[in-house]
Amino acid sequence: MVAFLANENPSSKLFIDLFNNCCNEDGVKLEVVRVNESEIEQAVHVANEDPNIHGILVCYPIFDPHETTSLSKFCRLTGDYLSRDDKLRDTVQAKKDVEGLGHTYNRPHIDASHVVHPDGASDATKEITPCTAEAIMKCLASVPGAYNEFLPHTKRMDGLTVTIVNRSPLYGHPLAVMLSNEGAEVYSVALNSIYHFKDFKYHKVEADLETCTRSSNILITGVPDSDFHIPSSWIQPHSIVVNMSEYDNVSMDSVLGVPGTVYVTGVGKLSRAILRRNLVRLHKTYHTDDVDDDINGKAVESSASAGIYSDISLAQRIFQSLSLT
Repeated sequence: MVAFLANENPSSKLFIDLFNNCCNEDGVKLEVVRVNESEIEQAVHVANEDPNIHGILVCYPIFDPHETTSLSKFCRLTGDYLSRDDKLRDTVQAKKDVEGLGHTYNRPHIDASHVVHPDGASDATKEITPCTAEAIMKCLASVPGAYNEFLPHTKRMDGLTVTIVNRSPLYGHPLAVMLSNEGAEVYSVALNSIYHFKDFKYHKVEADLETCTRSSNILITGVPDSDFHIPSSWIQPHSIVVNMSEYDNVSMDSVLGVPGTVYVTGVGKLSRAILRRNLVRLHKTYHTDDVDDDINGKAVESSASAGIYSDISLAQRIFQSLSLT
């Protein structure tokens, strides 16, 4: 597996360090490749074509979010032209997209299926989903009253209202789709707009964050700003609060002072576990022609021990390719 680092974001570096430790524990060979912004697209193309690579991870953001040069796609949900990062996410081959962020797995329409099977997958191979969004879904499923597994999928969160303060294509948008597909009423809050998701439809609404928060049973925050805080007075008793930001968007002590409130934080470990699970699933579906694998967690390790990796490092192969272009 390869992880591309093309920014100086401290959060990206920390994530890679933590993920690399997890991979070492599981016997997964992870090679971290640092490239310049101008090289990342070509580097992804090289990794796409390398049969020794079973998964590709890219640390976002890379490009200026307002840079849309040569792009013509328009997202009705955000009201913006898709960025170069959006284009790069779709550049990663579906069979190597361990993050589940490309179009195949993270469809930008509200009628997208909650469960998306890779083309050609067997019945035994389950879906690939965006890691952080699925991690939060699993956290919510473990909280009493948030998720009724005995009901059909489209009804398991029926009657609940959720506010998500984040609409990025990495976290907030796929999470809004997943929650809505399970029956929840969802308010998706971004810097300059709020969208309402319900019954496989969405539309822009004239509302504010306080109104949405006060009407919600579940509040999920993911604002990468240390100065952003939601007052605990907006949170209703017996609510569930999930903080997926590296900063405290809400005060844990204040939230726990609200009667019956459950506070969930630290979804990173579960996200990294789902990322490794996605790699095993992709390997089982697409990369088992020459190697007998076993889905119980050692598939990629067995590939490495069989000598599938070249003596030349992935970084060297990528930079050799870049030098020829």
